[in-house]
This record gives sequence, C-alpha cells and structure tokens, in this order.
Amino acid sequence: MVVRVTVDDVVPMPSGEGSTAVVSVKASWKTSSPARLIINTFTSCAFNWKTGGEYILFLIKESNGLYSTDRCVGSRLANDLKAIQWLNQHGKKMQVFKPVY
Repeated sequence: MVVRVTVDDVVPMPSGEGSTAVVSVKASWKTSSPARLIINTFTSCAFNWKTGGEYILFLIKESNGLYSTDRCVGSRLANDLKAIQWLNQHGKKMQVFKPVY
C-alpha cells in the first residue's frame, strides 16, 4: 500500500533503532486504507519522520498484520510533486475509510 499521511505522534523504539508513528491518511493507492494507521520503522534504514510532517509512505504489511516502512523502499516527504504525479497517473487511487467500532 502507498499512502500520503500526516504524522500525529512518534514514539521511539526502546532499542533506539527506529520508531513507531501514528498517522492520519490523506490518500491511498493500491489498496484501501483506514483513516489512521500505526506504522513501525526500524533497522539501519529506518525512516526519520517528525510529528506534523507530511509524507508519502510505501508500506509493507508484516505477517502479524502491522505495517512498516523505511527509506530503502522509497518513502519520502509529501512535497515530492513528481512522486505524487506518478502515483496519480500510474497508481490506482483507493478509498480512505473511517473504521467502524
């Protein structure tokens, strides 16, 4: 899944390598996405996000159902207009939905 997000909160990993972010999803490509996600990043290729930042994230769905990303899969700042144009031309834009509890 590829998403355009705003980071609401960042929690560093106890090990010091990486972090977990709570994000609000603004747009989604390839598959539908909930309006809020929790995403992990770790290893030497950990993505460096900041609270309030806007990003395009290429997500990997792990076997436990959680999502992760890193710099090495192409995640970047959302101000990369060429990436947004490419996604809009070649990617299948999908629905962002609010979960029902």
